[in-house]
Amino acid sequence: MNNTVYGFDAIPDVSLLLNEWHGPAIDDLGQIDGRRYISVPAGAALAKHLAKQDPRLRCKRASKEELTVLKAVSPAIRKINLDIASAIRARYSVDDEFKALRTNDPDYASFAAAQVAAGKARKAGLGFDNKPGA
Repeated sequence: MNNTVYGFDAIPDVSLLLNEWHGPAIDDLGQIDGRRYISVPAGAALAKHLAKQDPRLRCKRASKEELTVLKAVSPAIRKINLDIASAIRARYSVDDEFKALRTNDPDYASFAAAQVAAGKARKAGLGFDNKPGA
């Protein structure tokens, strides 16, 4: 089951509140316009936990618009994209990759598609959709 992305108002002591969370592991996805976003395993009651700890947080599920912006700036998404590129680069040099693209090399196409699919699955696991272009 995929995680859910929550956004909350970043307040000075929010790190302390997250450190007190004893539920499933969460992933920090970054901050946009004063709101911090985290990926929480499905079924975890983190939003309720945080609201009880400090109502100023205004913790709520991220909207589609927030997810779109977050996908463009999140260090976690950037890391996944770099992992995809690194996996391809580990097998193919830049010159080899250009050659494979020019010659429509099926081995390259299959390998690259598998790396991209694995990256999309990791993004979906964080709570981002798995639609084309994700």
